[in-house]
Amino acid sequence: FKPKVPIIGVTNNVSTLKKLCLFWGVNPYLHLGDLYSEQLEDKVLANLKKQGLIQEKDNVVICRANASDLKDGKANCVKVKKV
Repeated sequence: FKPKVPIIGVTNNVSTLKKLCLFWGVNPYLHLGDLYSEQLEDKVLANLKKQGLIQEKDNVVICRANASDLKDGKANCVKVKKV
């Protein structure tokens, strides 16, 4: 099954980036910086927009873990954000 909408996996770890390449339909994106800052979402969305991967008025679903609650790599935060 390949979703009709793009899935972009963001990581700051090269090993994880390589693993993301193995998943069909996932576009890996390396962010060299802190993945747990509050400004991260806006920085990453601005870069993705600049690269043409997302457009104005797109709805984006963000799944991530808060640094203070990070356990076993599981997401504990889900947001829907309009670009």
